[in-house]
Amino acid sequence: MSEKWLTQFQNQMVTHGFSQVKERSGFPVVGLFTRMENPVLYCICCVEGTEIPAIMLHHTKTLEGMLPKLQCTHLVRLFIHTEQEIPIIEEAYREEIHSVYWWFDTETGKVTPRTGDPSKLIGIEKLLQQSISNTPVEKLKVAMPKADKPFVCLHIAVICLLVFLAMHFLDFGGVMVQTFALKRSAVFQGEIYRFVTAMFLHSGWMHLFSNGVILYYFGIQMERILGHKKFLLMYLFCGLTCGIASILCQDVYSLGASGGLFGMMMMALLYTKKYGNLGRGRMNHATLMIFVIYAVAMGFTNTTTDNMGHIGGMLGGLLLYGILEGRKKTNISTDETK
Repeated sequence: MSEKWLTQFQNQMVTHGFSQVKERSGFPVVGLFTRMENPVLYCICCVEGTEIPAIMLHHTKTLEGMLPKLQCTHLVRLFIHTEQEIPIIEEAYREEIHSVYWWFDTETGKVTPRTGDPSKLIGIEKLLQQSISNTPVEKLKVAMPKADKPFVCLHIAVICLLVFLAMHFLDFGGVMVQTFALKRSAVFQGEIYRFVTAMFLHSGWMHLFSNGVILYYFGIQMERILGHKKFLLMYLFCGLTCGIASILCQDVYSLGASGGLFGMMMMALLYTKKYGNLGRGRMNHATLMIFVIYAVAMGFTNTTTDNMGHIGGMLGGLLLYGILEGRKKTNISTDETK
């Protein structure tokens, strides 16, 4: 394995959300990476020659001890060899530890797994192929400086809270719902403003609280990624697609920030799929996938939930992600032709 190829692969790993393992002294261990996808902790080792088994065994005990702290139940170890003969570690079976062996041909980019092992694992096979094809490392640019504040998230939360207090403590609830909540018949009469105003109304404390948790957990990270203006655009656009889907399927009052939030979760899901963990590891693809599926499934079990609106918001997030990523590729192509 050439030093250039290994360096390229390591850069790809770090860029896509894998963390390089460090010794107690603080020095990084060459070729050894981890990534957490609850409830699984992955450990990937790729170095030259016969050093792989020794390196992995040396750090396995430490990683195994970290499982409870990370709230993980399994450790998956991936050994990537470039030699035809793959040395297999002989050790006692442990239910929480799983070993996968790959032989990687640096000439053709082909991955050959050990019999019974998977040939694909959280996208690592793609990073291997990109490394030998000299594909530039694509990194997600964070739009908002770390020291900056999530102003849009804060303003959305404050507006929703103030509106909720006015509805439930000043006894304006019925009037505000009838005047500002989304309803098909009202929209068809020209009250288009309801698409926006409905995004800031909530029916009860639990409705407000659950949306507030989602906004805090995902919104702050997505605002860092998109920047203030694009994040606001995303919230309003996905709220609009949520409203359109809602009035197409029903003619009842619909309200809440869920449309924009479900669109935000869909974009976060797509970003973590392409770029790996985001938000210092707080958002990973597997956890997001489980959360989104659970949220949609719970919507179908609750007759008061506007699930078609949620799905409409998610479709809006999917569409906006495609537009933003498409523009990025167009800009890259334009820069390369200059």
